Amino acid sequence: MHEIIESALNANRSVLTITESKKIFDSYGLPINKSIFVENEDDLVQNIGELRPPVVMKIVSPQITHKTDVGGVVLDLQTPLEIKKAYIIMTNVISKLRPDASIQGVIIEEQVKNGLELILGTFNDPVFGSILMFGLGGIFVEVLKDVAFRLIPIDEQEAYDIIDDIKSSFLLKGYRGKNSINREQLVSIILSLSKIVEDNPIKEIDINPLISIDNKLVVVDARIILKEN
Repeated sequence: MHEIIESALNANRSVLTITESKKIFDSYGLPINKSIFVENEDDLVQNIGELRPPVVMKIVSPQITHKTDVGGVVLDLQTPLEIKKAYIIMTNVISKLRPDASIQGVIIEEQVKNGLELILGTFNDPVFGSILMFGLGGIFVEVLKDVAFRLIPIDEQEAYDIIDDIKSSFLLKGYRGKNSINREQLVSIILSLSKIVEDNPIKEIDINPLISIDNKLVVVDARIILKEN
């Protein structure tokens, strides 16, 4: 994990790729959806059978942080032929749109659907230091701004408190036949995120979304920005 951060900083990169971010999360025990990283078409053909469709394909490039802006995310891929076609189109189009970008490959993930979307993140405040943010995803964060904050480091009681602080916390207990979230697992994720920031030179973390489905939580998309030297 430290090698990932050192390698990025030595290359004058502050934004980690999604594969680098997920490796760090995995090393701290955060639940990530099953995925494979492929560098070329041969890798794709050999390894795609490891995943259960539908899958999501995302471009991996240190220079591309907003993947959707360049067509770097394709959803609902079902068959090996669809996946292969998406890979060829994505890499060719992005190579032309962003000739400055080094395309390392793509990450292909099992798609997580029909769950409750949460958002977790950290940022560095010039006065208060590192702060953790939690809320529901989608319209709740985009329109209603229903989020809560805590200073890092966070203890277990503070982790439970931040969950209850959001106005829409009643939705986390289950509604319209949907399962409640796994509060114990969510607390564990919050504590692990706090620990990641405590241990490493991190400026910002964005987990959006963190999806709750079948009483389990899974990190679907993530970004880590390092503090520059």
